Amino acid sequence: FESTLALFVLASLLCSMDVPFNCTCRRRTCVSRASARRRTCSVCCASMAARMRTFASAAPSSRPGRSVPGSRGNVDEEAKRVHRVVLDMARGGDVLGAIRALEPALARHPGNKHLLTTSASLLERVGRTDEAADALHEACAIDGRDAAPWQALAVLASRRGDFASAEALFERATQVDENHAPAWQAWACFESARRRTERARELFRNAVAADPTHAPSWQAW
Repeated sequence: FESTLALFVLASLLCSMDVPFNCTCRRRTCVSRASARRRTCSVCCASMAARMRTFASAAPSSRPGRSVPGSRGNVDEEAKRVHRVVLDMARGGDVLGAIRALEPALARHPGNKHLLTTSASLLERVGRTDEAADALHEACAIDGRDAAPWQALAVLASRRGDFASAEALFERATQVDENHAPAWQAWACFESARRRTERARELFRNAVAADPTHAPSWQAW
């Protein structure tokens, strides 16, 4: 639930976005190449875009859930406690503190996909998008049948201006779990932001069909 909440925050930001987004790497060369129209810096983002497209196109069976030291089917009590503290810190505005608080927990639980997904959300908020993508790729590798990290990767790609990868990743998220309403909703918001209204309506219908009790889908629609 907590990782879904973190993804909803990202999806809410996506619903209100103006596209395209600017590069967040903050390198001097990027600043010199970024235009006043806020176009994504192709120099820094091209390699990440290629990696995301390749990852999205691979078959789920080629990325089976792998056994990672410390991995558990359910988040253990310590990880749950840290997760709650981290989310509270982030909601209070201390995102950097939340990132620092997560680091020892990730070291103790390297196979915890919930901590990885939350870490990615926080890293993206402070512009560390390459690290965020790495965390999400790892979460997908741990459990390729969980839609949440695929959805987060799609949102990240869209915020970098890599719309082709974003669309492929949203599709993958809904393929691995067609009943995951937040993925349908985030995809619909993405299409709506691109002024593809009819496509967005279709995806919102899929979202409420997947889970009629998912209020954010009805609200965004």
